[in-house]
Amino acid sequence: MDDVRIDPRTSSVRGLWDRVLEHVRRNVQPKQFDLWFRQIEILDAGDGSVTLEVPNRFFRDWVNTYYRDEIAEAVALETGSPCEVRFLVKRDAPVPERIPSRPPSAPSDGSAGRLEVRPALRAPLMSTSQLNPRYSFESFVVGPRNQVAHAAALAIAERPSELYNPLFVHGSVGLGKTHILQAICHATLERRPETRIAYITCEMFVNAFISAIESGGLKEFRYQYRAVDLLVVDDIHFLAHKDRTQEEFFHTFNTLFNGQRQIVLSSDCPPQAIGTLEERLVSRFRWGLVAEVEPPVFETRVSILKRNGVRFGVDLRDDVCEFIASHVTTNIRELEGSIHQVVNYARLRGRPVDLEAAREALPHLVNDPRRAASLEDITRVVTSYFGVKVSDVLGKRRTKLVTYPRQISMYIARKLTPHSLQEIGGYFGGRDHTTVLHAINKIGGLVKAKSEVRNQLDHFLTVLR
Repeated sequence: MDDVRIDPRTSSVRGLWDRVLEHVRRNVQPKQFDLWFRQIEILDAGDGSVTLEVPNRFFRDWVNTYYRDEIAEAVALETGSPCEVRFLVKRDAPVPERIPSRPPSAPSDGSAGRLEVRPALRAPLMSTSQLNPRYSFESFVVGPRNQVAHAAALAIAERPSELYNPLFVHGSVGLGKTHILQAICHATLERRPETRIAYITCEMFVNAFISAIESGGLKEFRYQYRAVDLLVVDDIHFLAHKDRTQEEFFHTFNTLFNGQRQIVLSSDCPPQAIGTLEERLVSRFRWGLVAEVEPPVFETRVSILKRNGVRFGVDLRDDVCEFIASHVTTNIRELEGSIHQVVNYARLRGRPVDLEAAREALPHLVNDPRRAASLEDITRVVTSYFGVKVSDVLGKRRTKLVTYPRQISMYIARKLTPHSLQEIGGYFGGRDHTTVLHAINKIGGLVKAKSEVRNQLDHFLTVLR
């Protein structure tokens, strides 16, 4: 870029910005482009930098965090050299009013009351640049083990805050919780593009809260999350052991709920199983609907594979889908990764996507005797046998009805998987290695002493191998 300051009033600098926007438009969803980029004006270009004017601080922070690289890359393409992107806030931009820690009419613990925000000061659409366009309701495969969560999510997209508020979706890793949450966001924006949405992970919320404390920006932080129409938080179990953040989220929850705004949460476990979670938060998380998402049945797994085949432009044969679905039983993400691996393997070798190609592309499904026994597989088989819930075995309950299946599961996990004692304990409700070792020793003793336990164990090992 020439080291000459360009008058922003000239057509040259405006033309540069128009061309930059054309590059950005190709990489950003239309709704995101209209929301964030149409309000940006170019002020200056030259000296190896571009200066842009944005409406307010929130706008600046968001664009700076999520779109700076897109803009810098587009400018470099147009000018032929790297440049620095700078943002300036309009001097006359309105500053949000101070947000009280609790509304005047609320009780002293801040548990009630609605945050009143003037229309002109409402928070902008937030965080939706993280949405995956594939995670829509149209691409979600509904099965008997996710029907409730799916139906509730659809109802929320159509009538937010009327039926299920909050919606709390829980289940193990890779079962589609994030897909459901993002589908709600996509459908909401299609129906009501003006909706202010905050789609974040709990880790993002925690980190933003810590940064706000360190920088003295709690007022802006609270405004950002309490002035939205829809708050969607993935992995809310990350709140465990974070007392001060729990306090902040408690008041954020109350502000939104009492303002009749929708809250959607996801977790690896039900509210009551989240370690050290305050009872008042557990109670509020259960106010609406708690919906569990469980591992898909065989037919659902085949449907998921078929749909992914279409996405890759391949009409998958039944035997290929059945082969993968028979071996990958508990994780949708792994199902999708497996079919992707098979399709790429076949295409690189110019071969049809058939059963032989699937076996060659996924040799670990055929040759690794441990592959059929993941922690999820073991838990599913054992809990099904004893008629208890997976969430109870992975949770904090210590009744005999739950403790014995948990100990059996730990014993088998140590026998059939490469996981360490610490890893096994972490999976079974965050327990330490001594708890796992105690379970192994106890079940080992019962196996030697009781034929009934030996028979149970033989049954589990036969199924899992």
